[in-house]
Amino acid sequence: MNLDKKKTFHLPRLGGRIVKTSIAVFICLMIYMLRGYDGMPAQSCIAAIVCMQPFVQDSKTFALNRMIGTFIGAVTGLLMLLTLSRGHFIFYGMPVAFAMEAIGMIITFYICVCIKKTDTSGLAAIVYLCIVISYPYIEDPVISAMDRMFDTFIGTIVAILVNTFQLPRGRNENRLFFIRAKDLVPDRYSHINGTVLIALKRLFNDGAKICMITEHAPAFFILQMGMIKVNMPLIVMDGAALYNTEDKEFSHLIEMEKSAAHNLTHILQGMNISYYVNTIRSNSLMIYHDGEYTEYENLVYEDLKRSPYRNYVSGLYTEADHIISFKIIDSNEKIAALCKDLNALLPESRYRVVNRPHSTRKEISCLYVYSADATLEQAKKNVMELMQQEKTLIPTDVYAKHEYETERDGLYILNKVRNMYEPVSLKALFRKKRGSK
Repeated sequence: MNLDKKKTFHLPRLGGRIVKTSIAVFICLMIYMLRGYDGMPAQSCIAAIVCMQPFVQDSKTFALNRMIGTFIGAVTGLLMLLTLSRGHFIFYGMPVAFAMEAIGMIITFYICVCIKKTDTSGLAAIVYLCIVISYPYIEDPVISAMDRMFDTFIGTIVAILVNTFQLPRGRNENRLFFIRAKDLVPDRYSHINGTVLIALKRLFNDGAKICMITEHAPAFFILQMGMIKVNMPLIVMDGAALYNTEDKEFSHLIEMEKSAAHNLTHILQGMNISYYVNTIRSNSLMIYHDGEYTEYENLVYEDLKRSPYRNYVSGLYTEADHIISFKIIDSNEKIAALCKDLNALLPESRYRVVNRPHSTRKEISCLYVYSADATLEQAKKNVMELMQQEKTLIPTDVYAKHEYETERDGLYILNKVRNMYEPVSLKALFRKKRGSK
């Protein structure tokens, strides 16, 4: 089965947030019509658009925060409008009035920061601006501010009510999703955010087939995902192995041939280079190191040796070990030079050389040497074959386009999976109606 991506253009799926936002705007316009075309419909629609978020974990807290933002913007806008009107700033020129309005914007943002409601600052600023922007063409500042606050409240409430309504969704149970661990957490030394873990757990509990991918050993998943019942093998060690969390065993290995390992050992020893050898023996990760640790190796070793899922052994690997990879740790400059040398010395038909910067120590890089067959694409094929459904499942990569920064990045990835696994579907609505009869 060919898993290569086809270079064909296709339109993206219509997301639920887009549909909900459009519905909320329509309701705001209908309310404007029912009010006898009284008020500012643009104000309500803007508030509805701003308030419509992809995730609503707690509707009450969400609603309260948005109401607080609206109130802060309305109060600061009213006070600024009163200041401008009664201070007759129009006589000093509009640049002075604009400067005062900008200062009021700073105050609005700062109040949100002080009360730790930064998520509401955008809406507060919009409400504030819509109130003060009418200066000096305004007769009654209090009535104007109240009108705008009321219109914003309409949009906020409509958005919250629409957002809590669940659109009918179907399920694509034939999709197999591949997600990289580094798109859910910055590095293997950090903890996955609790909100991200809950979202991931919900997907697994709802039956989504998700295969997690990591460049490292399965210890990362074992330590952090104990609360999740994973229904798929994990792709670990950069595609060189599959790990079954339920049975706690490696279900598939793409190991390096002993002759290839001996040849690489001879080359590295001849170059006087210190190295690790990652092997699997009796479903345990064994990490061999021969000789004294270098300065850079000690830095990384101190971070990793505390893990109970890694067994460090002094000396050379044995014939009983399944060799997964060689790992060399050094400065960025030395690793770059060594990578170039090894690519020239080692045949591509037997080895795969990877130069990867260390995740937390920017001055260090790690060079990995795998079997040429130990690739991510091959690992994906192995997952499909282990499930014995390679003819019916659709492999789907859901990868981030940039480096992880906050938990929002992880939630964005999982939300994409949710939208593809449970897309908005009118057929699902009809099925529910028939089933309820």
